[in-house]
Amino acid sequence: MTCLDTALLLNSMGMVPVLIPPGKKAPLGKAWHTKRYSDDELRERFDNNPEMNLGVLLGPESNVVAIDRDSPEAVADLAELFGGEIPPTPGWSSKRGGQDMFAWDDRLAVLGVAVFKWKSLEIRIGAGGKAAQSVVPPSTTDGFTRKWTKTLSPDFPPAKLPESVIQKLLESVKKPKLAEKPKPRHPVADDFIRTSDWNFIKDHGWTINGDYATRPGTDKPVSASFVTAQDGTRLLHVFSVNAQPFEPDCNYNAYDAFRLLNHNGDHEAACNALVKLGFGRMQIPLITSAELDSGNYEITYLIDDTLVKDQPCILAGGKKSGKTTIAIDLAISLATRKPFLGRFEVSKPCKVVMLSGESGLGTIQETARRICKSKRVQLPSITSLDWSPFLPTFTDAVHMDALERMLQEIKCEVLILDPAYLCMPGVDAGNLFVQGQMLRKVADICQPHGVTLVLIHHTRKQGKDKRKADYEPPELDDMSWAGFAEFARQWILIGRRTPYEPGTGHHELWLSIGGSAGHSALHAVDIDEGIVGKPRHWEVSLLTPANARENKKSNKIRERLIDAAKQFPNGESKTGLFKTSKLKSDAATRTVFDALVSEGVLVPCKIKKNSQEQNAYQLAL
Repeated sequence: MTCLDTALLLNSMGMVPVLIPPGKKAPLGKAWHTKRYSDDELRERFDNNPEMNLGVLLGPESNVVAIDRDSPEAVADLAELFGGEIPPTPGWSSKRGGQDMFAWDDRLAVLGVAVFKWKSLEIRIGAGGKAAQSVVPPSTTDGFTRKWTKTLSPDFPPAKLPESVIQKLLESVKKPKLAEKPKPRHPVADDFIRTSDWNFIKDHGWTINGDYATRPGTDKPVSASFVTAQDGTRLLHVFSVNAQPFEPDCNYNAYDAFRLLNHNGDHEAACNALVKLGFGRMQIPLITSAELDSGNYEITYLIDDTLVKDQPCILAGGKKSGKTTIAIDLAISLATRKPFLGRFEVSKPCKVVMLSGESGLGTIQETARRICKSKRVQLPSITSLDWSPFLPTFTDAVHMDALERMLQEIKCEVLILDPAYLCMPGVDAGNLFVQGQMLRKVADICQPHGVTLVLIHHTRKQGKDKRKADYEPPELDDMSWAGFAEFARQWILIGRRTPYEPGTGHHELWLSIGGSAGHSALHAVDIDEGIVGKPRHWEVSLLTPANARENKKSNKIRERLIDAAKQFPNGESKTGLFKTSKLKSDAATRTVFDALVSEGVLVPCKIKKNSQEQNAYQLAL
């Protein structure tokens, strides 16, 4: 097997080959992780340079990870990680040891790095927005040619990581050491700082003389001075070394001074005392029924009957159901006022930001160009749409501050985050309260600035549930992880109407739309986008649910009639074909049968039954 053979094998198994210069380990070019090669392109590349090495892209796009066992301790550590039972999986030898391939698991994304260390093992996962790859056989580096120890093939794909291994990896994530929490602030403290005359320090023996203050028990005229901060706050600058509980050469605002002098620094006790003194009182805003009736609280749609302004939206779908591609169509439509999916009218152009951390800029670029072409706009001309592969972590204060500043600076109107799970730690995915708090954090940043938030999320996998197995429309309860269905004020749910047939680029989807504003609709959407290696495009058509179900029914009848005809190579009567296919002779069956005859799939013939010649039909040769 040559490197070209391995590259073609990777393509056929849905993995991404990485081209590497001869004798090297580092991939070819800076944007190597964005490159996707057709079989013909691979043949041309290796024809021009037969000595090239080869790697495989690791992570969710190739659905594979690699465990590097290139250290003396690796064998023992590998056995410990797997509990002594390592499932058979493809692997290869290298100069220092070797590597084993395993199937990607979505939970590995929370590890947040390209290469994760577990004791002496390097686990290459390509997470955290950084690419990773491994050099595969029969590549040669440092005079050593890698050889398969267990050969990869369609009949021997990478094994799944055992659940025990996944849990060990998740539990070993190093928690960042938290810095000492800053002293909490409270509205009552801000009120006291803003309005205090500082006379409270006189109760502790201090004297005030204009801009100076003197501590108790001293003959010196001055122990501290009042200074004004840049924000206008009046501060006490203490320079005496005997002014306990104050430290010398430090500035104190009125609240911190009150807290130290009156309550030994206890924040809660200080706030409670100030509340009783009348500081920090708030009034819950109320409006009368008449004001509610006369007020202008109209619901504004950004996309007619589909997307409401200022309400958080969840765009969710199953794995590989086109969520990111449809989200890109949404972003371009909102920014250009071109109809979403060619059908749903946009009320006005918006300033849109799409942060997408899963597909990579290469895939986003190719997809955006195709969608722009279908909408007859030029991608470089869309000045109201910005992109980034960066995704903020909802629990990271620095990330959330940067997100809020960005929204303010560019006057963003719609923010799309793709996917939501990469913004959140997965360890509390089932905890409604924890998930709700994290989702509220990002919503609280968007809402005051008039930003409509769209989160791209997953629905649960299709399993034994009959509704899902029959490819029925998705429902709100199908969203994975706790809290998302409860958080959503509006939703766009994507599900397949029929299984995807690889190599076609044709998708038959459900699009279920709804929201608390009262909008609700179900659409059947057909998308043709072509396949890699051929000119790709973006063609969308919509059907009514009734037509979609009727087409599905007709297709099933068609399949059953053809299967029945295959059992009678010499022909069978129309009645016999209906009976064999276990179909009723109703209008639907007769319509499909007539269509098969009209198309030439079934051709008339003659057969003999009971010594009598009868009209019959057989499959065309």
